[in-house]
Amino acid sequence: MRSRLAVAALISLMACGDDLPNAPEGRILHGRWAGPQVELIGLLAGAELMFECTYVTIDAPIRLDERDAFVARGVLVTWEARREAARLSGEMVGTTVRLTLGTADYSEPVHYTLEAGADPQFSLLPGCPL
Repeated sequence: MRSRLAVAALISLMACGDDLPNAPEGRILHGRWAGPQVELIGLLAGAELMFECTYVTIDAPIRLDERDAFVARGVLVTWEARREAARLSGEMVGTTVRLTLGTADYSEPVHYTLEAGADPQFSLLPGCPL
């Protein structure tokens, strides 16, 4: 019975963008969203965006404003261990997260549309250790 309660509690915590009692500034983007070759995992303590053998870590919760929009800063790390500042912005609409990733090295921002619970269908890239 305890394991069922623990699973139920975990599922309730993973609901997309719920109001949380320890989130004084509003709702937090938490859960899992994916699109082709890209995945966003939002946790209460931060988030991680993975794509093309590269990932972005965000060391703080992604807070949603009153329009379910967000801006977050993190670090982009490539499989060659190159690191640079990254900026994520976007919005949650229903079960969809529209996301824009910007860094100093990208001349144009990269846009993603992610769906809750979708499979990122990562393909193995030659030489990628991730």
